[in-house]
Amino acid sequence: KEQGKKQIELSRITGIPASTLTGYVKGTSLPVPENLEKIAAFFQVAVAEIDPRLRNDFVVIDSEIERLYKQLDEGNQENLLSYGKSLLTHQKERQKIEKQYHSYSVYDSFAAYQNQKQADIVWFDQKIPYDLAFWIHTDSLEPKYEKGAVVLIKQTYYDQAGAIYAIDFDGQTLIKRVFREANGIRLVSLNKKYSDQIIPLDEEPGVIGKVIDGFVPLDLEEIK
Repeated sequence: KEQGKKQIELSRITGIPASTLTGYVKGTSLPVPENLEKIAAFFQVAVAEIDPRLRNDFVVIDSEIERLYKQLDEGNQENLLSYGKSLLTHQKERQKIEKQYHSYSVYDSFAAYQNQKQADIVWFDQKIPYDLAFWIHTDSLEPKYEKGAVVLIKQTYYDQAGAIYAIDFDGQTLIKRVFREANGIRLVSLNKKYSDQIIPLDEEPGVIGKVIDGFVPLDLEEIK
């Protein structure tokens, strides 16, 4: 461009196809030595001005992985390459699966959420709107929600007797059916082997929200 010459003229004089020159310009391909010489002759410049890699002062900066690779013997270079290919395959498979499923951030407790602890990321084949998600650590909600399942919470006030709520009490997150009593709340498990629990209002139990759904997370390794 600085010399006012056009790509079509370069193609005509050098015999290099226009499509090939376009690849050079866009950086999608590199010119072979023969074509480098033709292009340099056309512009009447040194080949090194066309391809800086040929300059005496051109320095190739290796990445950390390249430096490591060069220090390995041939056998370990093959092992590293094989391992890298395996990681890439696994990564592509996981990315493909993750496009088909939906992620949820799950906490052990409301306290963990408040303290900004790291949430567990789990996957499910349905996208369900929610505010918070908690693990079920016991079998007290069976048969509806099994131990190891996830429950999804909509943050709201107590508005339905007998609905399942997440209750914040004494540093614990209790997930039970909730009934309002004269002087407190009664927590009822779905599993009949557990007795009801009464929490007086003066002990300040807090309603985190109502359980709107639940599921057992999918194991992405099993559904590849």
